[in-house]
Parts: sequence; C-alpha cells; structure tokens
Amino acid sequence: MAAEGQSADSSEQGTPSRRKESISEVFIPKDTIDQPCDVVLLVKDGKEFKAHRRVLSEASPFFEKLLNSDMKETQEGVVKLEMFTESVIAATLQFIYIGDVHILAEDNARDLIVVADYLILDKLKLLAGGVLVQTLNASNCISTYYFAERYQCEDLLSNTKKFFLANFTSVYVTSREEVLNMSSREVEMWISSDEIDVSAEEDVFKIILAWIDRDRSRRKRYFVELFRHVRLVYVSHDFLRHDILTEELVKDNDSALTLVKDAINLVDSQNYDSFFVPPRKSLETPVLVINGGENILCYFPRENGWCKLGEIPAEFIMHGKFVPCDGQLYSTIQEASYYIPRSLKQVTYNPYSNKCVRLPSLEEPWRYLRRIFVRNGDEMYALMSEPCVMDHLLNWRIRDGRRTSRRVFRFDFSGRETEQKCGSRKHTSFLAKYKPETNSWEEVSSFDHLDQREDFCIVAKDHYIYFIGGILWPAGNECTFLSNVDRYDVSKNKWDKVADIQMARKWAQGAAANDKIYIAGGVSQGSWLPESCQCEVYDETTNEWQFITSFRLGPGRFKTLLAVDNEVYALSCITDGFRYGETSVRVECYNPEENKWTIKTRLQDIRKEGSCEPRVICSMKLFKGLINMRQRVESFSPSYRLPGAAKTQPSFSANST
Repeated sequence: MAAEGQSADSSEQGTPSRRKESISEVFIPKDTIDQPCDVVLLVKDGKEFKAHRRVLSEASPFFEKLLNSDMKETQEGVVKLEMFTESVIAATLQFIYIGDVHILAEDNARDLIVVADYLILDKLKLLAGGVLVQTLNASNCISTYYFAERYQCEDLLSNTKKFFLANFTSVYVTSREEVLNMSSREVEMWISSDEIDVSAEEDVFKIILAWIDRDRSRRKRYFVELFRHVRLVYVSHDFLRHDILTEELVKDNDSALTLVKDAINLVDSQNYDSFFVPPRKSLETPVLVINGGENILCYFPRENGWCKLGEIPAEFIMHGKFVPCDGQLYSTIQEASYYIPRSLKQVTYNPYSNKCVRLPSLEEPWRYLRRIFVRNGDEMYALMSEPCVMDHLLNWRIRDGRRTSRRVFRFDFSGRETEQKCGSRKHTSFLAKYKPETNSWEEVSSFDHLDQREDFCIVAKDHYIYFIGGILWPAGNECTFLSNVDRYDVSKNKWDKVADIQMARKWAQGAAANDKIYIAGGVSQGSWLPESCQCEVYDETTNEWQFITSFRLGPGRFKTLLAVDNEVYALSCITDGFRYGETSVRVECYNPEENKWTIKTRLQDIRKEGSCEPRVICSMKLFKGLINMRQRVESFSPSYRLPGAAKTQPSFSANST
C-alpha cells in the first residue's frame, strides 16, 4: 500500500525540520501502471485529492460502503468531504496509505479525530487521541473530556478522566468557571470518586456550595444528593460543628442534618464498625505495620515517624500473619486434625475502630491452604492445593528432622501411603480471591504448574504473580533447592518462565517496586545465605536477575521486604538476649541509584514482657488524619523489662500525619 502514494517532498520527510510541518504536508497518492487513481476527494475551498478506490475501501468502512454501492459517488467517482481542510485530508490519506502520521499540535489532533470519527478510522482516532493525552493540562482537560465524549474516544476519555481526578484541585483553580457550569450529574460523578485529588474532605463540601451558589434558587434542590457524597467521618470535628452544621442548606434539610449529627456521634464514639466508608486515596498515607506483641505499631515513611495504631488482644493473635484487604487487616489460618484440612478461621482488625472481630469459619474441607498473599495493595488471595499435598509436605518435614513427636509419626505412615498412592502425577493448586463483602473466597483459576513445590517466595506485581525459588523433594530423603522463577498472568490465565535467580533458595522475602522485583534472605542447602548473596533484583525489560548490595542480617533476625511509595524497605525485628530479651525494629530503605541501603529509623524496646514475638505485618494505606481524628495517641509507654530491671523511656511517639 505504501508504494501507491508518497509525500510531495518525501526526501525530507524524516528530517526534524520537516517533522515540524507534520500535518500541513500535502500527501498526494500517485498513479501507478497497475492501478491508476480512480476516486477524487473534494475538500474545503474546492481542493481535490486523487486516490485509489481499493485502498480507501480496505481502510475505511465509510468508503467501503460508499464506493461499493449504487450511490452517486460510486458512479461518478467523486466523494465530497467539503467540511474538512486540505491539510487534514492530506494527513488522513498519509495515514491510510502509509499507516502513520506525525501529529505535534493539539488542534491538529482534534481535527484528525473529527475526520477519523466521520470516516470510521479507529486506529487514526486512537493515534490522535494519544497526542491529546500528552498535551493534557489543567486548562484544557475539561474541554478535552467533552471532546472525547462527543467523538466516542474511549481511551482518550478514560485517560482524561484519570488526569482530571488526579489533578482535581489544580483544575478547579484554573478552570473554576467550567467546573461551576457543569450539570449536577457531572458534579456528582466527580465528587463521588475515590480517586479525586483534594487536600481535605472539607474541599468537597466547599465545591458543592460554590456550585450551588452559582444559581442558588435553581440548584439548591440538588444539595442533598450531592451532599451525600461528602465523607463526613473524614471531615475535621471543628469543621463539622462550626461550618457544616451551621450551613443553611444543612439546617433546612432533615436528611442532611441527620447525616451530620450521625457523623459527629460516630467520630466522638469512634465506633467505625457501624459506618465505614473508605477515605479518598489522595487523603491516605502509606504505612508499615508491625505487630509489637499485642500492640499494633505504625511507621510513616513520608514523615519518618512512629505511632501506636492500636492493640490486638492475645486471644485474637493467630499463627497466620495479618494482611491488608479493603482497609482492614485479616489473619487467616486453617485448622487441621491429622491429615484432613478443616475450616478456615479468620480474624479481622479494623484500624479505624481499633477492634478485632472473629469472622465465621469458612468450610474448605477438600483443600489445603498453602499461602495468603496480597495483590494490588489490598486484594487478598489464597493459594490452596489438594488435601494430599499436606500429607506429602508433612512427610518431607519429618524426614528432614523437623518434627519428632509420636503423633507426627502417625502422619509419617499416612504420608508414605499417600506418596505411593499419588505416584508421579501432578497435584492441582487453586487460586482464590477473598470477597470481604460476603466473607467468602471466589476461585480465580486452578493449575498443576506448582505441583508439590514448597517454600517459594510469592511476589504480585500488576497482573503477574511471581513464584520464586523454593524446594522440591524427590522420592529419596534429599530436597532440591530451586532457582526457578515462574510467572502467572492472572488476566490471561497463562504461565511463563522467566530467568532463574542467581542463588537457589527457599524462604526468601520479596517485594515489587519501581518496575522491578526484589528478593532477599532465605536458606540455601540447609544454611542461611551469606550477606553477599542475599539481595537480588529482577528487571522485566531485560529478563535478568542481578545481585545488589545486601543489608546486614545477623543470626536470629527476622527480615521482611515491603514496597511503599515505589520504594523497597527492609524491616528487621531483633531480639537482644543480653538485655532482658529486649526487642527492637530497624527500618532500612534501598536507593537503586547508589545501590545502597540506608537505615531510616530504629525503634527500641517494643515488646511487652510475656507477649508474642513481634512481626512485621504488612504495608498498607491509612487516612492521613487518623491519629488526629482519634485524638488519643500521644505517646506509647508500656512496661517491657523483667521485674526489677530499669525502665527506659520508649524511643518513639505519635506523629501527626
């Protein structure tokens, strides 16, 4: 197709000076011996373009229908496009014949979208829409949104909406008149979004008032339906009482007044279990959560500060670790009696109400729970397997010398029988996603790819789930340490193998940040990895693993990798046996440019006497004003030391976010 047409000055088309003229270049399809031009396009100001009927018909359903029918245009070979300019049609023909066109100006891109919509050239519309995305700013995003909506540019519409929400405050300041001239439906669409960028929830209320005051007599009837989208529990107590409660539109409406009074009572009582809506994402801050015995501690990386979030009573602390889901923390374990998996037990901790709740048990009688992990920040997934996998794994552990009780040896016989029964067949695993609204697990997929592989590291990134390292037991007594890295695409239900890690290991810790996968620690060939081999990083673009500088990790120290704000943090819980069992937490952050770990903070003496060992729980996001909103965490001063030992002042306090 490209041979059938060329630019009027093709010799300079690829140079920078010619690219600047881009859309204004006049593209002229040429006659060939085999196929002369047989169609004339008549454009604005009487300009004409010759073209080929076959090329136009193959590229555009509009031309295909028009030029292959009994219509006048078919008979005469003339198509009138007099609403379009010469430069726009020239660029359109260049795209039809060559498959590409350079678009550098916003107005040119809009003109091409109009003609692409008319001629049903979806690829040209997508290309021009991509140019408009690159030119989005606070001044033009509203007009671009309406333009995309009018011409049904789905990608442009989606990207413009994201830009508007992510820059809402600056757009409102720059294009205030356009916002205040929106319909009530449009205003409601924006202010109801989790993604809207505001400095405080109070801003949403102020915008509603400004919109209504533009035409108060006509618009005040929309107040209540808009006001319902103000998340009142995240509004400051003073603003609730002195600004919202005294507003005439609120006082004159029973529904609005009830909403405000309920919010005030809720904030005062801190009973967030009865009314919980998530905060806007722009009003959240990332935190690292640590279970310091029964106390839940938070580290705020952006402020480099600590606070006590709350407490989990001892009876709610189970062996399973807590993971974030839907704004709360969940701990999930599976009861087992002999080799038969029993129901799943779950506990949830609400950081806003500082309450633990034991959820109803979930029956999973035919599956063995292997791992709980998090994807996309707060989506909880479970990896389960056939119940006989539990027998295999338990039997291996007995042979590995980890368990010696008389009861376990009953499993030993059962496990050997299971191995003989299963033979060499592959075992099925199941991937399930937790649905907090129904307290249930929804199966996502099943596969036999992992078979009986165990002790691998799981890292979720975007739509991929990485299974890194681990061990595999053969028929004998020696296990094989694996360097394999397998990747599962959740969106496509597809597996692929990526480059192996450089040091085979099990029990590694992993995290995803700045478009890379990080792993650290673990055991190889029966011993903890030396410091020089601890940390590796995987680059998806090159499909390579590389060693990076490792943090220092002594014997008996528990280390966890977590990603926050697209950075990797390493947290270690360290117990000092020479100081009455004192336990401290150290936080380090990795700088990829300098290939260096930097200690950000160290928290001393965090565990109460007799409480369980501290563990890093997870990274999650919390409402920035949580501490101030509760107004009860100023310092944390439990007694840790043994009787008769000197007490020291704790080395951290609550930090306002």
